Formats: sequence, structure tokens, C-alpha cells
Amino acid sequence: VYSLYGTWTDSYGAISFTFSEDGKLRVSGLEDTLSVDAFVFSEVDDDTLQLKAESDNPIIGVVGLNMDYEIEGGTMTVSIAGKQINLVKKE
Repeated sequence: VYSLYGTWTDSYGAISFTFSEDGKLRVSGLEDTLSVDAFVFSEVDDDTLQLKAESDNPIIGVVGLNMDYEIEGGTMTVSIAGKQINLVKKE
């Protein structure tokens, strides 16, 4: 069984998601222009994570969205905001 924690990347290496055990999600891609500890995540159930990020805009406040995920072997499929991404765990 592969753990959620670690770095997962798409087949092109264009984007990666790094899940750390302290509950932070780092998103990297586009030559690191997106590299940011963007979200704090918590488990809703065994196939859904809730992602939360604080906005600099005080009117928006905290942004939250759910991410569905399924891990099969060393592959993770994530569905977020209507987009599906297939990721492979880096060794």
C-alpha cells in the first residue's frame, strides 16, 4: 500500500503535488512559478481531502475546496475543480 505522503508528479513532470505529514500540500510546476505551500489539507473520508488556503484578500478570507483522490499501486488519480490529473509517485 502506497502512502499519500510524498511527491506525486504527472507523466510530463510539468506539475507535482507534495503531501507532507504536517498536513501541507506544496504544488510545483511551470518551472517553479507555482511552487508554493498552497494548502493545508485534512481528510474528509478515505478518498476525499479538504484543501484550505488563506487569501491575502480579507474579503475572500479562507478558500476551501475538496479534492477526490484514488491511489492504485504507485498511481494517484486526483479530481479537483472538475479537472482530473493522473500522478505517479516519485521514488
